[in-house]
Amino acid sequence: MDVNEVLLPGVGLRSEFVNHEGHRIGVVAQRSGEFELVVCLREDPDEAHPVLRLTGDEADALAEILGARASHPVH
Repeated sequence: MDVNEVLLPGVGLRSEFVNHEGHRIGVVAQRSGEFELVVCLREDPDEAHPVLRLTGDEADALAEILGARASHPVH
């Protein structure tokens, strides 16, 4: 799976990939240290819809949970 990075001047960096439904799923690492999970629709990949905002600690906890799931898939 390809992950693309897009510099957002004055905001931070958006890392994104296209899921199986054709939506762009992204994480915006803001210069403030916060993170935002966003979804961009197929029709307009430049229009991001925020899903939730996370502090750095919350983003670390979510990454740990997702990493644990990837290491130990549930059947």
